[in-house]
Amino acid sequence: MSTGPGIGNEAVKALAERLYVELVSRTVKTGKIADMNPSAQDLLKLSYDLATEFHSRYANVEASAAPTKQKYEFQMSDVTKK
Repeated sequence: MSTGPGIGNEAVKALAERLYVELVSRTVKTGKIADMNPSAQDLLKLSYDLATEFHSRYANVEASAAPTKQKYEFQMSDVTKK
């Protein structure tokens, strides 16, 4: 499968390939998706769009879930016996 416009990430390409195969198999099995018969080109574009969006949102979720560095302030009186 050739690289789509602006797609350089191997993970995006791998996911797009899996999505494409799934979409094509569903089209062949049912003969239609949402009462239309999409072309292979349309399915390919949809696969790349879905894969790109998935990885974009996953990166945002992963970044927001990353641990943050906490700042602790200790005074000498906190650790010494009185």
